Amino acid sequence: MIRSIIQLVFRYGNWIIGIVVVMALLQLVVREPSGTIAPPKLTEAEFTSALAEKFAPVLVKFGATWCPPCRATDNALAEFEKSFPGKAKVIIVDIDKNPELARKFSVGSIPHSFLFFRGTVIDDHVGGMDTQEIDSWIDTKLIKWNGLSAK
Repeated sequence: MIRSIIQLVFRYGNWIIGIVVVMALLQLVVREPSGTIAPPKLTEAEFTSALAEKFAPVLVKFGATWCPPCRATDNALAEFEKSFPGKAKVIIVDIDKNPELARKFSVGSIPHSFLFFRGTVIDDHVGGMDTQEIDSWIDTKLIKWNGLSAK
């Protein structure tokens, strides 16, 4: 058996090396930038109390650590909080750690974001978003929902 593995490596060695290099490069691309700090991931109890925010919208993103679009959205949310401080409270819920909460909101695909205002869901969005899309989404939905602006 070891002999056949060695023969395969010598016969297809260039392919194996190529695949290993591509996989290593993909890991580097998918990895979060070292300077980015994602908003905290909350438990179900913390989630409920966080929705009590009265003066700012609350953006809740459901996702998972193994999901590349979720990690990209986490980075965008961190950038959003840095670029627009106080505009919205950001909560990240890990569906693997809080499956009941994900079921409660019928989360079928991730990332799935919900926009709350005064404890009420005013909109949801399935899929990743960048920082500008997040900002635009919040403004548009708040204006449509109640003639409000978070700026």
